[in-house]
Amino acid sequence: MRLGLNVPAISWTTARDTLAEWFNLLALIASTGDKIGHEIYNLQRPEIDEVSEGFVTGTVGSITMPHKRNPEISEHLGTLVRVIRHNASLIAESLVHDHERDGRSWKTEWVVLAETCLAAGKLLALLHTVTGNLVIHTDRMQANLDATRGFIFSEALMLALAARIGKQSAHALVYEAAMTAHATGRGLKDTILDMPEFSRYLTTDEIEALFEYRRHTGHCGAMVDQVLAELEDADTPENVE
Repeated sequence: MRLGLNVPAISWTTARDTLAEWFNLLALIASTGDKIGHEIYNLQRPEIDEVSEGFVTGTVGSITMPHKRNPEISEHLGTLVRVIRHNASLIAESLVHDHERDGRSWKTEWVVLAETCLAAGKLLALLHTVTGNLVIHTDRMQANLDATRGFIFSEALMLALAARIGKQSAHALVYEAAMTAHATGRGLKDTILDMPEFSRYLTTDEIEALFEYRRHTGHCGAMVDQVLAELEDADTPENVE
């Protein structure tokens, strides 16, 4: 009842829309799971190392490199979703029939219906496992931010200046400071604090504040809270049929 998989109004032999919709729904759900897995897959790379799949002692990551801890579950998500998306495309072919009944179309469903549902079910089970056991490396996140030497704040700095000297002038000034910082191997904040062009328009405290990470999360926290609140509301007894 939750999914709205009701009895079709007309014979299934002439209208395959419901089945095609089901396959594409699975493809959408699976692709969201794959997006999560793909992010984990990238963030677990040793040079980034911001998150990693939960490790079980004795798990072998590579048959050639004993030290490796590969994101195997995330890889499985990517494999399964390829099957699901391909099958959804195949089922779309069965929407078009010759006259009212065309076996060339609906017989393809025999091959992929069970396979696709099983693949989607396994993907959701793996997604539950990987998200439930995800390890977050906050120290590496901080280190990766610090490695940017403050250049990620150039836009915020430009916008703060733009309110006082105009966008184009602010862009040119921040660009000059950034190129100087690159050339000298210094951080952006240290560079601009030494440039009198900035102190004319921004105080030291204002500049320091612009380089605080927590000031630049925008509406992320509010959006997360909103989604969680909607999920909690959807799970209340009066909303579950």
